[in-house]
Amino acid sequence: MKQKNFNEIYNDIYSSVGPQIEEKRKKVFKKRIMAFLIALAILIFIYSIGLTRIVPLFIIIFVATIAGFIFVISKLGEEYKKEFKEKVISEIVSKSNPSFRYLYNKGLSSSEYSSSGFDYGWDRFYSEDYIEGKLEDGSDLRMSQVKTEREEQTTDSDGHTTTTYVTTFLGLYGIIKLQTPTRASFMIKENSTFSKFNKNRIEMESSEFEKYYDVFANSKDTSLRQNAMEIMTPEAIEDFVKIRNLFKKSINVSVNGSNIYFRIEVGDIFEPPTFKSSVNYDMLYKYFLIIDVPRMVYETFIDNILVMYGDSEAKEKRNIINNNEN
Repeated sequence: MKQKNFNEIYNDIYSSVGPQIEEKRKKVFKKRIMAFLIALAILIFIYSIGLTRIVPLFIIIFVATIAGFIFVISKLGEEYKKEFKEKVISEIVSKSNPSFRYLYNKGLSSSEYSSSGFDYGWDRFYSEDYIEGKLEDGSDLRMSQVKTEREEQTTDSDGHTTTTYVTTFLGLYGIIKLQTPTRASFMIKENSTFSKFNKNRIEMESSEFEKYYDVFANSKDTSLRQNAMEIMTPEAIEDFVKIRNLFKKSINVSVNGSNIYFRIEVGDIFEPPTFKSSVNYDMLYKYFLIIDVPRMVYETFIDNILVMYGDSEAKEKRNIINNNEN
């Protein structure tokens, strides 16, 4: 399936819901400014009447003011966020692929994330902005935003322990379930100096690819290692370099049987802006490209996997799709 024309999608969204969403954003922006000014005025008043000299009382009022300000800001943005995701992001998703369904308040589970083998070193897991649907040959797709955090504890000189959480991953994660059975088993991860010494690493014949990625066999089986090298053709290698140049981040991919897992660290996605236009072209185009990631991954591998594992019917179906696109 070729990438859809984003200009057409953007024009449709802008003409149908653009003014309405933008008006909502402006109202939220004005109310947030007002809430900030009120909180600031309260703090100035406290200072002017000398309450700062009564330290415990000042601390209580100060904390209550800041907490109240944060609460109001959060509440003001909830309706705007909901409307933006339901009317803008949902429209981009459905127009990108009519079979896709978007649920902003749902996500993949931690067990679905762990099954990829990308990361086990996290203590807290969050997921939202769920998308599911079908790719060309009926392969199932499920993906969502994922955020993982690692717990860190520090102890000061008095023996007091402070717990903080550090983000270890924030971006898009997904699973493609192929219709064609396969024994393929390998992983592509971001380049690391230490990985060069991993005995399961497979060297690729591309210096540019090697700058950004490392390929690992998930098995010592010689035939599977050879299959991984055959699937990673020069064209596939070039596609991975293109993805790296497009997002300025390396995508992680794990091919395990009929499942293709992928993730790319693109930060917090599908969030509505407050200080700039809510139908900003550049921002929505970035979201459009993120939604298109599974198509890029799928088309990078599917032909090579069908050649190695697919039955004649699956290959013929793929040939028809390719001929129609050409």
